Amino acid sequence: MGAKPYLYCVVIRAPKVMESIIKVTHLSKVFKEITAVNDLSFTVKKGDVYGFLGQNGAGKSTTIRMLLTLIEPTAGDIEIFGYNLKQHRKEILSNTGAVIERPDLYKYLTAYETLHLFAQMSGVKIPRQQLMEQLEMVGLANRAHSKVRTFSQGMKQRLGLAVA
Repeated sequence: MGAKPYLYCVVIRAPKVMESIIKVTHLSKVFKEITAVNDLSFTVKKGDVYGFLGQNGAGKSTTIRMLLTLIEPTAGDIEIFGYNLKQHRKEILSNTGAVIERPDLYKYLTAYETLHLFAQMSGVKIPRQQLMEQLEMVGLANRAHSKVRTFSQGMKQRLGLAVA
C-alpha cells in the first residue's frame, strides 16, 4: 500500500487591495549535502487556490515551512502581501494560518467549541455568528455541535482550515 496523501494548506487573509499575495523568487534550501528545494519561483494571486503536489522528498513541506518561517531559506526571497517576510515576519504571520498534514484537535470538543477555544488562545474575541460563518465556509455548519471525535479525517482537515 502506498503512502497516504498529506494536506498542505496555508490560509492567508489578504488586504482587499492586494493582487499578488505570495511571491517566491529563486527559493532554495540545502540541508548539509541535500538540496531540498532548488531555485523555486512562483506567485499566488488573490483568489487563487495553490497546491503542492509531488513525490516524497520533493520539497513540499520544506517550502511550506519556509513560508511560515519555521526554517530559514538558504537562498531566495519570499514576499507576502508585498512585504519581505524576513523584515515583516510578525505582521505577516499575524494574518496567516496553516495546516500541515493533519491538524491537532481536541476530540472531546465540538467543532464550535474548537473554533472558540483556538480564538481565545490567540487572544482574539470572535462573535458567535462569525465562528458559525467559518464553519459554514468549510462545510461543517451542520456539525457545529458534534464532537470532533465523530469526524472523518477530511472533516478534521476542514475544521483545521477553519481554525487556521
